[in-house]
Amino acid sequence: PVALQRSGRRRSRGTVRRGTARRSEGRRATGTPAASKMDIATEGPTEKKTCIMVDEEDVSLGIGALAECHVRPMTLHRAFSLFVFDEDGAMLLQQRAKSKYTFPLAWTNTVCSHPRNLDKSMEEWIGLRVLDELGWEIDNLAERLQVVGKLTYWAYSDKKYGEKEVDTLYYLQVSEEEKTGLAINPDEVEAITWASPAELQRILRDDRTLVTPWCRAIVEGFGYPFHERILQGGSLV
Repeated sequence: PVALQRSGRRRSRGTVRRGTARRSEGRRATGTPAASKMDIATEGPTEKKTCIMVDEEDVSLGIGALAECHVRPMTLHRAFSLFVFDEDGAMLLQQRAKSKYTFPLAWTNTVCSHPRNLDKSMEEWIGLRVLDELGWEIDNLAERLQVVGKLTYWAYSDKKYGEKEVDTLYYLQVSEEEKTGLAINPDEVEAITWASPAELQRILRDDRTLVTPWCRAIVEGFGYPFHERILQGGSLV
């Protein structure tokens, strides 16, 4: 089981901390390894994938090995979570592939991943991950993304792996026509579904459904109905 601390309530393991929507560009620490030039998660073996290690202010401390940063007790690293909605307020959820070493087969938000290095903007990395995981090319994606918050949290997946991230949250609305361009990558995604506001609330409150801790903390932190809370300028509480 995954345990988190939310809204001042103590649980056994893990911590969720809220942040503002301020985005820190970060800086590369002197003497750190050269940044990987690889762009997407399926570019090669897991041991070659990288992420950006950060402090609690989301300032870069250098480039680390992605898998090693997820080995308990984990290394704090930069991440992003994308929440895509259609015009009716339904959110695109994905079920993580069973090959994932953290939270396999758990349902989560549209895309949640890591920038590999500092060579591209966060928005560019989001575009690459959307394309790789969902086969989805969205026009003017970078310009349409809206930063809606930031979350710092850690959570154990099992006895070996966990997550420890400074997670910037992004919102995007797509048209009905754009929804037809999805083609999931089975190495990354097991399944997808568009969940209406009522369905999203039911999924997160159903103890029989495995949901990633960050997705649950973000949605419940904003409150229900999640889509409307974001549009009204709500924030994590």
